[in-house]
Amino acid sequence: MISCNNDKISLLKYLFLSYNLDEVEKKMKLIYGDCGSGKTKQILELSCKTKTPILCESDQRKQRLLEKAKGYGINIPIPIVYTEGCEGRDVLVDDPKRLLEAMLHANLVGLTVNVPTDDVTKL
Repeated sequence: MISCNNDKISLLKYLFLSYNLDEVEKKMKLIYGDCGSGKTKQILELSCKTKTPILCESDQRKQRLLEKAKGYGINIPIPIVYTEGCEGRDVLVDDPKRLLEAMLHANLVGLTVNVPTDDVTKL
């Protein structure tokens, strides 16, 4: 169980990192849109392109991401369940609300994120 202390919360700073292959520095990429708009496909393609695993909340979600990637013909690194540990790694997140609620055992009612507008994709 994740508790609200500095050691566990430090994991959160890795949730949204991804590589922008056009630049040397690491930047966060935000993809948003309505349900069914293609956000998961986009993150699967980004995972494949950057060789960055997707962090998820459960083994069931891990298997679902692998099935979706296979269905799209996309070869992704094996997703990581947050309980397996990812400290210090770069990861992508498909559904941050679902992941944070599982990690914190709380109902997430708000979220802020700092992302330059040129790194935002609306689907």
